[in-house]
Amino acid sequence: MIKNKEEEINKYINSLSNYCFLGVQIKGKLYDEVLIKLFDDKAPITCSYFRATCTRRHGIDFPNTSFNYLVINKYIEGGEIFAYIQNNNNRILGKIKNENNELRHDKPALLSMKKNDNTTKFIITLGEMPSLDETHIVFGEIMQGFEVFELINREAVDNILRGGGGATSAGDSSLHGGSAYSARNAADSVGIHLEDILIYSCGEKQ
Repeated sequence: MIKNKEEEINKYINSLSNYCFLGVQIKGKLYDEVLIKLFDDKAPITCSYFRATCTRRHGIDFPNTSFNYLVINKYIEGGEIFAYIQNNNNRILGKIKNENNELRHDKPALLSMKKNDNTTKFIITLGEMPSLDETHIVFGEIMQGFEVFELINREAVDNILRGGGGATSAGDSSLHGGSAYSARNAADSVGIHLEDILIYSCGEKQ
């Protein structure tokens, strides 16, 4: 019986597309689609959650959500959908993602979601983030289009080096000017609230 159940699960996973996409818009400019490979064999619950949102399977999807927070050289965060959940409603936001795997936040371009959580918010790594290994689960990787997130990160660093405003540290204290050297050294601990960076499309790739 258990063997038959495992075979059914494996058959279902193999029937799924392993790829989803996101379209990103920055200050009104549309960029090429971001192609994402999902690790269904490593994080089936989280992948199903993300895929269902990309395909609007439960009536909600990512378009018009934003990438609204960046920790320079570390990760960018976005995709949060705010929706009212009625009692006993089985929509996706009412479900808790609760799984673990051995994957680590050990390189750029990985997708990750918080464990034991029911939001659609996800992060994309810009570098190694071992501090997230306990709280988040890696469920995918960007195969094409990562350059748009490198652009966002680079422009944020340039803005700090120019003494631009709008930056807060990861601890929510302000970063005030300083030399180019000190700004560059501080960059890894700086968090910035982003504006005008939207997801305009999403879906599944066959």
